[in-house]
Amino acid sequence: MSFLLLLWMPILVSSVVVFILSAIAWTVSPHHRGDYKAAGCEDELQKFLREAKLKPGRYMFPFAKGDPNKDPVLKKKMEDGPVGTLTIFNGIDMRSNLIWTYVFFLVTSTLIAYLAWFAMEGHPDQSSFRVFRLVGTASILIYSCSAIPNDIWFKRPIVTNLFDGVVFGLATGLIFAAMWR
Repeated sequence: MSFLLLLWMPILVSSVVVFILSAIAWTVSPHHRGDYKAAGCEDELQKFLREAKLKPGRYMFPFAKGDPNKDPVLKKKMEDGPVGTLTIFNGIDMRSNLIWTYVFFLVTSTLIAYLAWFAMEGHPDQSSFRVFRLVGTASILIYSCSAIPNDIWFKRPIVTNLFDGVVFGLATGLIFAAMWR
């Protein structure tokens, strides 16, 4: 835990900066504007979903209990489409979502600090460039790559999230390089 005593400042600063960059990416920057689309029949869709009384959760349609190739009814549903996922939740609790998002960034910065401290401990090259390369690479991997398999499977945007992760990772690397011990 001695790494926390040495690196508490870059942990806090990087988590705050990435939190702010994330907010800018989703509220100001235009690159996420195409991530979601409006349904042309939004009113009818919402009415149907209210009447269906779906509980909050993630739904897949058609729901595949097994291999579509072995179930002709499921195979036909998949071919006829549409195929997709639906997430239902009870409104948006901005306060809670913002808090938990910051907690994620704080925990991530702490884990990155531990990794960097462990990798740099006793290493003769303690240069800012080495810290930047190590922390930047680890941060980009965390912020960019962790969601890609789900993005592929569930047809979510990949490029915009990769872009955000690179920006977050570079910022984290720069902060740690500037504030290293």
